[in-house]
Amino acid sequence: MGGLARCWILDGLQRTTALGAFIDGKLPVFGDYYFSELVESNVLSHSCTLNIEVFKFADHVEAAEFYIKLNKGITHSDADIKRAEDFIKSQEGVISA
Repeated sequence: MGGLARCWILDGLQRTTALGAFIDGKLPVFGDYYFSELVESNVLSHSCTLNIEVFKFADHVEAAEFYIKLNKGITHSDADIKRAEDFIKSQEGVISA
């Protein structure tokens, strides 16, 4: 997995962080239910699968374009999308190595 040494979470950081906190017993769901309690009552299993998709982009601009395509008009705020669009504009004419 040496090729994954320079990876970033492009989208889903809050969900990933919340899932980790839930599994670690730091965050209840539905107000009162912790992971360990749900496992003990057989509602959940210790054996869960988490699918993660890894995408390879030519550069940061391509990653920003993907982010916009994935999120525009759906989940992210107009300010988030504008920040990505502004980043792309700032890179026009910049040669990437």
